[in-house]
Amino acid sequence: MKYVSSRNDSINIDPLQAMINGLSSDGGLYTPILNNNEKLDINELKSLSYQDLAIKIISFFIKELSIEDIKECV
Repeated sequence: MKYVSSRNDSINIDPLQAMINGLSSDGGLYTPILNNNEKLDINELKSLSYQDLAIKIISFFIKELSIEDIKECV
């Protein structure tokens, strides 16, 4: 998954670099480029514990991290 600046979609980077940068060089926010078939099921999320919910959301938006690494952080 790539992230683009909200002010200039020609600026795109990987999610880990977006987290490190915080803001785009043009002052925009980084937003993910999602495929139409990439979705989270709200009904599944409602039943998760806070930790499991965090793991699910982080792993959805940052595919470069393994589940094990995310679990260590959460």
